[in-house]
Amino acid sequence: MNKKDIGEKIRIQRVIKQYSQEYVANCMDISQAAYSKIERGETELSVERLYEIAEILEVSPFTFLPKPKHGRMINTAGLRKTIVTGWKRLAVLFG
Repeated sequence: MNKKDIGEKIRIQRVIKQYSQEYVANCMDISQAAYSKIERGETELSVERLYEIAEILEVSPFTFLPKPKHGRMINTAGLRKTIVTGWKRLAVLFG
């Protein structure tokens, strides 16, 4: 999935919540222009930012990611644990 697809899914969720770009940008402590670039797919999103946006929009971060192919299920709990563990390790290394 490319950045534009993720940005479009973010935009859809924001519109459903009836939030303005400015509101979400303020929650993220970035400019409205910077947030607009996220929705247009012009900004590479970190896992941390993806989780932050999901929290603001009150959805799972997996809402923005592609569905599994061929009917395979993703163990989201296991994946989330792996991501969190990875972030903790990075914090220790680069803290």
